[in-house]
Amino acid sequence: MIPCRLAVAAVKKADPSITKFYEKSVGWAVFPSVAKGAIGIGGAGGSGVLFEKGKAVGKTSLAQVTIGLALGGQKFGFEPFGQKKK
Repeated sequence: MIPCRLAVAAVKKADPSITKFYEKSVGWAVFPSVAKGAIGIGGAGGSGVLFEKGKAVGKTSLAQVTIGLALGGQKFGFEPFGQKKK
């Protein structure tokens, strides 16, 4: 969970205006490291932590498969937010 908290702190430091999303969101997931690669057929995956109102409430994972013209790889972080329905 520490890498997830560090990832959130890094995002807030890089762009302080994003803090409002953390404050207004019901929850968010933090994937501090997602790996993606392909040679024709590709895939991506990572694991992270699910937060609700700033408190860690569970673990989550991300998986992706792609088919098509692709070659290469990358590593990145990902933080989707969830909002209440009005």
